[in-house]
Amino acid sequence: MAMERTPGDRNRRRPAWLAAVGVATALAALLPFTPLGPTASAEDQPATQTTPDEVRLVVDDPGAALIAAQDPDVDLARLTPELGVITTSPDKVDDAAAAAFAAGAITVERDVEVDLASFIPTDPGWTAWWGARQLRLEDAWPTTLGSGAVDIAIVDTGINLVPELAGRVLPGWSAFADQPSTLDGSSSLHGTKAAMVAAGAVNNGTGASGACPQCDVIPLKVFRAGSNTASLSDVATAITWATANGAEIINLSLAGPQTLTTLTNAVAAARAAGIVVVAAAGNNGFNSDCSNPIASPCITTPNYPASTPGVIGVAGRDQWSGLAGGSSRGPNVDLAAAYTNVVASTTFGSFVTYSGTSSASPLVAGTIGLFRTLDPTATPAQIDFYLQISSPMPNPTINVAWGELNAVTFLALANASWPPAPFSDVVRPSFYDTAVDWGWNEGVVNGTSPTRFSPDETISRAMGITFLWRLAGSPAPTIANPFVDVPTGAYFRNAAIWGFEEGITNGQGGANTFDPDGVFNRSQAMTMIWRFNGAAAPSGANPFIDVSSTAWYVDAVTWGYEQGITNGIGGSNVFDPELPIPRSQDVTMLWRSVGSPTTP
Repeated sequence: MAMERTPGDRNRRRPAWLAAVGVATALAALLPFTPLGPTASAEDQPATQTTPDEVRLVVDDPGAALIAAQDPDVDLARLTPELGVITTSPDKVDDAAAAAFAAGAITVERDVEVDLASFIPTDPGWTAWWGARQLRLEDAWPTTLGSGAVDIAIVDTGINLVPELAGRVLPGWSAFADQPSTLDGSSSLHGTKAAMVAAGAVNNGTGASGACPQCDVIPLKVFRAGSNTASLSDVATAITWATANGAEIINLSLAGPQTLTTLTNAVAAARAAGIVVVAAAGNNGFNSDCSNPIASPCITTPNYPASTPGVIGVAGRDQWSGLAGGSSRGPNVDLAAAYTNVVASTTFGSFVTYSGTSSASPLVAGTIGLFRTLDPTATPAQIDFYLQISSPMPNPTINVAWGELNAVTFLALANASWPPAPFSDVVRPSFYDTAVDWGWNEGVVNGTSPTRFSPDETISRAMGITFLWRLAGSPAPTIANPFVDVPTGAYFRNAAIWGFEEGITNGQGGANTFDPDGVFNRSQAMTMIWRFNGAAAPSGANPFIDVSSTAWYVDAVTWGYEQGITNGIGGSNVFDPELPIPRSQDVTMLWRSVGSPTTP
């Protein structure tokens, strides 16, 4: 059982930097399909899927479905009463439909399934681009392909007007008076490739698309034609130019071991203007001891601008389980993305690969372009935070500060209802993510560590009453401690005494024993919430087949169902009263008990 951190473990100040602008974005847009009854919602746990030996019937009248489900000829497997969905065996479909019609239903339809809508490009290089699938771009693109309102500045060798970027290369700037053109002057087309990784077109018959295929790019040329080195002061000037000329994101696919104050100042000014700055970490991995990265973590020499304060430094992820051998790494590097990407060829064939952290950086910049399309008011500090909590660390050899970029979990935070809680193990989207954000911001729950919520861990009775006490505002009790097992100094002491005083808990069996470490199950959780809200009598019948009419918690559970606080397990007609309640379920019930607020 995970222990809840006490209020003193973190600053309880509510973040003030996020304006509430809507409900968290859903990530799956459905392909066209025949209208049908809605799928059962996941309340406390995801709903059980229908097996090949089962058929779901959608009844237009939930009352008729409830009556039909009691017919002995129906062979009921499950009932989702609030949706009017009967799950039965294939040979009992006609009996179930007849029973529903006899009970007053007008329509009874077989449910059908739909697939997750992924956006799979037809570009020839798509199948070779493993980095996009690692990033989960095809699952993120149904949400957005970007927008021309989002401009990504590419500080590099220039950008050629290639078909992949047709109509989306904006006027730019060159550091060289004698070379004013912003066309790519490098033999490798380094800047053009970076632009294609960030914003290459999708479904145009060449290349493999960029991360943000409808974003615009701005060429900022800081490398002379034929040169592989640039002046850091020119890079700083390019950042300043981008800040003054409408860039939303700046990509820097360049790196060196030294820095300048003018660079630091230019980045600070860009961030103050709302611009996100992304840079390649460098390719010094082969220069460090990476023979055993777990026992001897590889920490390469910091490069700049990636290590400049306010810049998102990007390492290169390999195709398998860790960082690419050549990538720089260490705690000074923030994020990892694919080291090798696929772009359109301008000389032969239809596509070529483009490798290095110079390639990983624009992949991140383009993904941020998708986010900025959805949430244009997000500040650089917010985006940094969202990247931190949405980027998993699947392998300890990925030696970076935050983790590996995941476009789906990152975009799920666009237009976040609440300032997101700083927990990397909260699945987004999920049935409980907004509840956790609410609970954390309102001081109802802490994590089990600064970065973990432990959603599947069960809670004790002490934690259960403490969560409810915090929801009430942490009031001081006015009576003496009635419990012999609630010691002075315990984090839950005031909560347990307050709960007794308010009639929310009588202890275990009504005795003077609270049993703080005892199991806290779903029936106890629902009963405490019910008592906290006045213990009103329910107005309808008990909808759950595993809740006896004589159970001490029947009124609480029935009331909770009527109030929308609980739908049962997986939205079914099973409540599972003795199940120890996980943290995710308890905070979700508490959140629903106050009206499921989606804004502070």
